[in-house]
Amino acid sequence: MKLLEKCKLFKNIKPEDIQTLLSAVHYRVLKYEKHQLIEYQSAPCDKLLILTKGVVIAEMTKLSGSSVKISELHAPESLASAFLFGDEQFYPVDITAQEDVTILRIPKSSVLKMFNLSQQFLSNYLDMISTRAQYLTEKLKFFSFQTIKGKLAYFLLKTASEQNSDTLIIKQTQSELADLFGVARPSLARCIKQLADDNYIEINRKEYKILNKRELASFLQYEDKLHK
Repeated sequence: MKLLEKCKLFKNIKPEDIQTLLSAVHYRVLKYEKHQLIEYQSAPCDKLLILTKGVVIAEMTKLSGSSVKISELHAPESLASAFLFGDEQFYPVDITAQEDVTILRIPKSSVLKMFNLSQQFLSNYLDMISTRAQYLTEKLKFFSFQTIKGKLAYFLLKTASEQNSDTLIIKQTQSELADLFGVARPSLARCIKQLADDNYIEINRKEYKILNKRELASFLQYEDKLHK
């Protein structure tokens, strides 16, 4: 349980107060093996899940039957906490163990009790789901792009803004980027090569240098026209 001190839900809560909170409610500690399904998309979300050990991936199944990787979460982290309340209390994604993991399951009634017992816990929860909502809004905007060039241009320009530099360090591999974009890796590789051949970007392993921001931005303008 010591890892819970690093979880955003328990930010600024003393270790002894975390223990007091948990001792006042019901919860279960469950272990899952690598590749085991923890929760499936559209299953009822009636418990708070806190990943206390390991890594899980969240994938969304599209109508076509293909899956898109939404995120990879590392302990300590809460899972689908924004869906514990509201009209649609269902998991929006499949949650699968990427390795052997341990999860703390807290029933919704116990979470409500923890809100009453700790104002800091309630504040942390609200801050966290607000941040997640902002992230999902950004994700939806990303998936609205219909072309690979549009997705890649948006990703590079956004990363440049975040890193405050036109020379970017991209931690993801091309396979990981393809999963993030929801496209085939060879298609993404061809798109990256074309942008490099056209001198829009320059690549040196994980370092991407934007050479022509205006041309990259033009792909976003093209996307806007597609939606009109």
